[in-house]
Amino acid sequence: MLLRRNPGWSIPEREATPEPLFFGRRAALAAAGAAGAGLIEGGIARPRPTAAQGTAAPAAAVRNPRYQADRAITAEREATTYNNESLAKLLVAPGV
Repeated sequence: MLLRRNPGWSIPEREATPEPLFFGRRAALAAAGAAGAGLIEGGIARPRPTAAQGTAAPAAAVRNPRYQADRAITAEREATTYNNESLAKLLVAPGV
């Protein structure tokens, strides 16, 4: 027989989250989403540059010479499209 003793800091699961918050979580999430959208729309989340900061173009990225590939870089089309030729070869019956 299993005898289980809960530690002193343990609380019942029903007390972990207040019941009104548990049942009203959709409304709480909707309110949080609306508040976040309001912050973004109002410009608080992304401050606009001031005249002192200027509107300089972003710095160009520089490749680190320590990490040079010893082969040609894969073409973007090949790297971004789904290709499962090796599996297709396994599934096709030999001689077909």
